[in-house]
Amino acid sequence: MSKKKIVLLIVLAVLLLCTAGIILYKIITDGMITNRKYLVVDDTKYYMKDNMYNILVLGIDKDGPIENETGNLGDNGQSDVIVVLSIDKETGEIKIIEIPRDSIVPVDESGGKGLSNYIKDEQLCLQYAYAHSSAEGAELTKKTVEDLLNIDINNYVAISFGGLADIVDFVDGVDITFSHDYRIFSKIHDPSDPHWINYKAGDTQHMCGTQVLDFVQYRDTSIHYTNMERMDREKDFVNAFINKAKEYIKEDYSKATDFIPVISPYMTTDINPTQYVELISLALSAKYNMDNIIKVPGESMDWNEHDGYMIDKDELLKIILSIYYFIPEKNFLGVEVVE
Repeated sequence: MSKKKIVLLIVLAVLLLCTAGIILYKIITDGMITNRKYLVVDDTKYYMKDNMYNILVLGIDKDGPIENETGNLGDNGQSDVIVVLSIDKETGEIKIIEIPRDSIVPVDESGGKGLSNYIKDEQLCLQYAYAHSSAEGAELTKKTVEDLLNIDINNYVAISFGGLADIVDFVDGVDITFSHDYRIFSKIHDPSDPHWINYKAGDTQHMCGTQVLDFVQYRDTSIHYTNMERMDREKDFVNAFINKAKEYIKEDYSKATDFIPVISPYMTTDINPTQYVELISLALSAKYNMDNIIKVPGESMDWNEHDGYMIDKDELLKIILSIYYFIPEKNFLGVEVVE
């Protein structure tokens, strides 16, 4: 064989090896999981989905506009409602994770400084209080909830109860169907005539803003664990309001901006106006029913002379893995890939 042919064969071999190397490299690296958060459970890696958009929504126990500055740690109000609104951008499905306010978690009492001697097991609702402003309180609660659920939260919205009546009246009231029998003491809707009201499971009632405020805010603190019933009432309201809000913007999603001037005095958020319209449109077009509201599993208990809620971490982990994580497939080389 001539030297020229030998050189040509060598060149071709090198080219083939380079091409094979490039193809092999692509097979190995294409879709490879590199920066995703993951959990290891029973020797199996679960990777966090990247199609979930998560928003922390807090209902703050203030009757007026939300305060931006308080100055004193512990005086920032409490988050009586704590939910994570999760939108699957691929399937259009929405999940709402309800976290009881009394859930016992590590709370940072140092205003976010992370001082170990200031981190104590307390009710989750108190994390918002240990801050100098509503934004700081929401940020601290966001971090605490991220640690609890093992997820990343994109944004937060903190709304004082004072804004609830205005936003309900803006959509001309809501029709609430009661999932349970309820008995509440009404003093907000008609302060001149405070009285007990009984609601029967299965009935539907049209409510204006102050009626809704009575319905979702009332809690008999003289009786243990009444927050759990209040969460059922809040769930009934959320279902009714989502349906009414969908009806309001069904023909024009740009009408979502109509809510901004109504709620803004009562709200602190890190969502900018452009994101707001996009997220509201996405949320109100998403698939939703009552089964999409999931309460963090656990058991009510006494905690330092107050109500507590001990989270069942094993059951919670199953829920979190099913909603926010996945087990990746592997290519023929055994490399984990994402399609």
